[in-house]
Amino acid sequence: MNKVRENYNKQLKFYQEMLDIGLEQEKAIQIKDYKRLLSLIKKRKKIIEKIDMIRENSPSLSVDPDREVQDVVRKIIHLLERILTQEKKNESLLKKSIQNTFSALQQLDRAKLLRKVYRGFSQPDARFLDERK
Repeated sequence: MNKVRENYNKQLKFYQEMLDIGLEQEKAIQIKDYKRLLSLIKKRKKIIEKIDMIRENSPSLSVDPDREVQDVVRKIIHLLERILTQEKKNESLLKKSIQNTFSALQQLDRAKLLRKVYRGFSQPDARFLDERK
């Protein structure tokens, strides 16, 4: 049972790190620091891999877990709910950022087109003829 408890505690620690990364991702999205966001995504992926390894190497619960294990499992469930909520928020922020970028690009394209069209209507350089000579 000690090994099971230890594995759940490790998972709890990693899930807390994932939540912290999710909060950092939100900040990165808000300030449009996409390099930082990509770095955080890679960091999160490594944590997920560590959690998967712990799960693969964990003994299964063949008996009813003790109170301590149940408490840790409850904490993990609570963290997973918070992580999911944060992920949905980040996804929404990222979609909004992408849409804003897309709109800005469309405005630039329209501005370029208008500029090109108006240049076509521009008058040639005016030249004065000096008839006195």
